[in-house]
Amino acid sequence: VHADDLKDEEQLTTKFVRDWRVKDFTCEDGTTTKKWLRRSRLVAREFSFWEKRNDTYSPATSTHILNLLPMLYLQKISEMPACESQMHPKQPVLGTVDIKDAFLMVDQVKPMAVTLLNSKYRVRKNLPGQRLGAKAWYMHFRETLSKDFGFEWCVEQPCIARNEHCCTMVHVDDVMFCGDGAYLDVFLKGLKQRYSISHSQLEGVDSESQFLKRTLRRVPNGF
Repeated sequence: VHADDLKDEEQLTTKFVRDWRVKDFTCEDGTTTKKWLRRSRLVAREFSFWEKRNDTYSPATSTHILNLLPMLYLQKISEMPACESQMHPKQPVLGTVDIKDAFLMVDQVKPMAVTLLNSKYRVRKNLPGQRLGAKAWYMHFRETLSKDFGFEWCVEQPCIARNEHCCTMVHVDDVMFCGDGAYLDVFLKGLKQRYSISHSQLEGVDSESQFLKRTLRRVPNGF
């Protein structure tokens, strides 16, 4: 885009954030190994300075709320008949989803432009680091879950939602879910059609799942 065509856009400064992550890779023989991956992301530098704003709030979880769905999972497990607890088609499932392209799926609230390598570009989607980014993503994802999956949201804690098959807990781009296994195949398939995701779920005793840098490990009497 020519610079003269971007004179009406608000200018947004950016930077590249680079770090190392350990990722699971599948080898040709089907085995899984861990490798270090160098990651680089373009993020916004939208400073607050002295400006006070009340339009940037985005619901998030708290320490006590994080225990809600794991406790619900244990309750549902205890209600299953012992002979069916590991093979019933509606066996309770607890898992997590990480939406990798969350902010990039949301349109900019107002026109924005950035300068990279001495060239100007119009930014059509949100970038991590924008002050309204988390709120815009929450409203987008909330609408998606409500419209596509029939979720209803808790008034007192708006990061919690449920439908007749499943409960979810949303913390920005991280999601924890608890529900019956048959429905969660539908839920995960629907999310994969819209977003780039990774997910994990408990597969019985000694299995693990991660959420917000916490590891949940299933043991015979709980977590």
